[in-house]
Amino acid sequence: MLEKYRADCPNLAQIEITYLNAAKASYTSLFKVIDVNLKERSITIVDLLDSSNQSLSVLNVNLSKTIQPDCVIFSRLLPFEQFNAFSGMLAAFNEGSDRALLKRYKVMKQRVKSERESVRRFVACFKLNRIFPRSRKNTV
Repeated sequence: MLEKYRADCPNLAQIEITYLNAAKASYTSLFKVIDVNLKERSITIVDLLDSSNQSLSVLNVNLSKTIQPDCVIFSRLLPFEQFNAFSGMLAAFNEGSDRALLKRYKVMKQRVKSERESVRRFVACFKLNRIFPRSRKNTV
């Protein structure tokens, strides 16, 4: 869809091209919050479904005010050249729940009947968000 839009609209502004490139490279995952930086309005995360354990900084004004380290977030990451951002649905899970969450995620994802990995991932995390309630201090 993004490629078709770009082909149909050849005279896009640079900012539109930048956003479309980030959207094309975007992906959903379960991210563990490692650190919160109120001054920079960002959080540092690690992708729990990626074995590289590389930390990423994500700009998010509201989330940096409300989230606590060790929480796990399901969302779509938009990787821009100079920063990362979240887009779309966000689900937050209790701090310290990442092991149990990953175990249940793998089981739940296998139950989702779809050929698309992104669909299985979304449905599994949506259902897990109903099973793993948020703690009151970690309201997003």
